[in-house]
Parts: sequence; structure tokens; C-alpha cells
Amino acid sequence: MNNLLFFTYADKKYEIFAIPYVWFALKNNPNSMVEITLEDHNRFISRYASSISVLNRHFEGKFRFSQSKFSGKGIIPNTIRFLDTPTIECDFVYIGDIDLLVFDDVYRIHNNFIVKYNLPFSNIIRDDSVQKPRLTGLHFCKFDKFYPAPDLSDIDFHSENDEHILYLYMSRKGYMVSSEFKKRPECGIHISLNRDPQGRTTGPNAGVYSCTAGLSWGGNAYYDRFLSQIKDINFLELLSDLDYEFKFILLTLEAMAAGYFEKLHWLALNHLLDKRLVSNKKQYSIKEFNRNRDILIAGKLLDEAEHLTKNACLLWPNNIDTLRKLAWILMANGKILETISVLDTIIDLPSGKDFLKKWDFVPKNINRIRGQGPEGELFLKKLSLG
Repeated sequence: MNNLLFFTYADKKYEIFAIPYVWFALKNNPNSMVEITLEDHNRFISRYASSISVLNRHFEGKFRFSQSKFSGKGIIPNTIRFLDTPTIECDFVYIGDIDLLVFDDVYRIHNNFIVKYNLPFSNIIRDDSVQKPRLTGLHFCKFDKFYPAPDLSDIDFHSENDEHILYLYMSRKGYMVSSEFKKRPECGIHISLNRDPQGRTTGPNAGVYSCTAGLSWGGNAYYDRFLSQIKDINFLELLSDLDYEFKFILLTLEAMAAGYFEKLHWLALNHLLDKRLVSNKKQYSIKEFNRNRDILIAGKLLDEAEHLTKNACLLWPNNIDTLRKLAWILMANGKILETISVLDTIIDLPSGKDFLKKWDFVPKNINRIRGQGPEGELFLKKLSLG
């Protein structure tokens, strides 16, 4: 019996996630169905015909792609998943993010919440939503409590926040959870295009850049299951047909899960970064960089020296001496976590570990490094100083 329908929407930008969404949702929730509405159904079916054939061989009759009735009307894409009505009916519906790789038994977890806490549905009201309360975008509900939709004709779908719309939707249906209820597992890994994978900074689409307020993809608890499932021979068959952009995202996640994210990052600096975007000079030497850096440090212009050294490391990412100078200036500016990241990079370079053991920098700063918690301890352990 299929007791749960996974339901979501994908516009053209996010349709790269549609095939993987179906795969992981059904792989880990075999008694479920999946339906995804699309911005352009015909384009999607043509573009992903081979991948859909693979899905059919493993999950025939368990999923459906359909044309959204609300796409092309200027509605915020995140809102459409709450407005479309699925063509598949199950006892429960789970409306979520298309860029989520599902690994948990979603029905068991959320139905247990409903029973244990006597909830009308499983979701939470966000703490920071006071004037315009918002439910989160991961919504588990009895199918007949959610459909059909209430009257929403007074709401501007072109500008109103999607999670506030969901709050109004459920309120008008006559159901709401207590603001005291705060259990909201993601049930998987959220590989959002709006986030830095490790949360080091704000994501690429943020209007304000910050290196202190970033959200990560999360999902560390699912890493072992993820690594196991992407090695499955059936998934490898599917992988060959997936979009190259998704393959890159998958490789990034695999690198984090397997512990070689920094190596992948440095490979990208070496071979993918267009270094013409880093320097406005047609020609620039390490000797010239060293001279300019020394002038800035002598003038106690440490922020400017840091900026110059970071650019130099983008131009010469495998130069140990340049990285050494970056580690020094970062530590001088009190950026210890960034310092550890640079030292980690040096370790992975040929002769890098021997270089660090001979340099007195780490012993002199060992307490500051250790004071950064797990990151510092892990680095010291790698250097055999833990």
C-alpha cells in the first residue's frame, strides 16, 4: 500500500534535481509515490528521456511528472508546490524542497509526531515569523486535510513569502500546530544552490556577502548512507544520464562526505577558476607579489596585505611559500579558522607536512589553533601534534 505521496515543483533552473529526487525518495521510502509538477513538462520529458527510462525500470508506476498549472504566471517558484494539486492520491502528502535528497522513512517519522503530539499536521512555525507567521517548506499532512485548497484569492502570489502563504493556507483550512512544537527533521541532505556547501559564507545568490552567517547543506548524519547508495550499481546506471550540473553538485557532496572537500576545492582553483578574473594585470610574478606584500606589512596595512596574499594564492594555489604567508597574515588578523584551512591545504601538498613540521608557526600558535575546537584538534592530529 502506498501511504505517502512526495509532492513538489521544479522550474527549469531546478529540474536538474527532479530525477535524483525521485530516486532517493523511493529508494528509501518504498511504500510511497512521487509526483513532481514542472515549469515545462514537454521539455523535461524530452531532455531526460533516458533517465526516466532508468527510473521506470526500477520504480515503474511509482512516480509521475506533470505540467504545473501555475508556472509561467510570474508566481514565486517556491510557492507553486503549495498551489498545484497532484494527480496521484495517497493517505498523506509530503510537500518539500526539490533539492532535498531523502534518506529517512518520512511517513514513520512524521506520522509518529502527529500521533504522539496530537498534531493536525507535521510542521513547525518559524521562531522569527511574528508579524507574518510562517510554516517551514517541509510539510507533512493528511491528503484530505490539505486538498482541495481554500480560498486564497486575496493573496499576491507574485510577492508574498511562500511559507507565509502556507501558514495562511492551513489556517484557512482550519488547522494549525502549536508554536511550542519544534520538531522538524529535514529527513535528508538539502543540496541548495543558494548555500555554500559547508556554510563558510553566504551563498552565491545572497545580496549581502558574509563569512559569518552562511547556511550549509547539512545532513552529516546521512553521509554513510549517501556514500553507500551512490555506489549502488543501479544508481551508477542512472548517474551516467544525469545533468552535468547535478553531477558536479553530487561530486561536491561526495567530497564532503568522504573527507576530501578541501582537495576538490584546490583542484577547482588549479583547473577551473578563470584567473583573469582575479588579477587585472596581464603579467604578474611571485617576486613582484612578495615585494608589494612586504611594503604593505612594513606600513602595518595588514588588511591590504591579506587581500593581496589571498589573490596571490588564487593565482598560485600550489605554492607553499605563498600559502605560508597567507597563514601568517590570517593569524595576525585573528582569522584562526581560515588559518587552519590554509594549513590543511599545505599538508595535502607534496612535502607540505614536512614543511609545516619544520616551521615553528604551528607550535607558537598551538593554543590558538586548539581553541577552535574540532577543526583545530583535527588539524593538529593530522600534523601529529594533537
